[in-house]
Amino acid sequence: MWENFQTILKSYDAALAAYQRGQLSRNYLFELGKPSQLLLHHGVEDLPIMMFQRTVGKTIDKHGLLLLEILHLPLAIRIPEAIFLSKSSTESRVLLLRTQQSHLPLAVVLTKTQYNKEAVNELKTIYPKERSAIAQWQEDKLLLWPINQDIDSRP
Repeated sequence: MWENFQTILKSYDAALAAYQRGQLSRNYLFELGKPSQLLLHHGVEDLPIMMFQRTVGKTIDKHGLLLLEILHLPLAIRIPEAIFLSKSSTESRVLLLRTQQSHLPLAVVLTKTQYNKEAVNELKTIYPKERSAIAQWQEDKLLLWPINQDIDSRP
């Protein structure tokens, strides 16, 4: 099922194009690859990372992101800027991503779940996160993997 990462990227790009044309069902699953060693080291299980089409829809409709801002998502989740514990679930991790297209850091939530009787890491949501809220996560001691510089000093 999981060939090399280039195949994942091509498949993701093709699925995003189909989404843009309105050709994907609401329950379509985007395959985003397997967790990187960094994610595995910080509590993400060694399971496929999947995202429902409806999550993409919510990202655009509710959170106001552009499709362009999640274009490189399979790569961005492999090398997050930071990894946080979730306040609401011990099974979840919140990844902080930076993309060239996004003016704010993006928070994505990965949660272990079942799909067709198989365990997967579901990417549940993608939303822009204000720097002040990220600083609060740090104050709350949720940071697992460091942000290398002060949040306010970034462009």
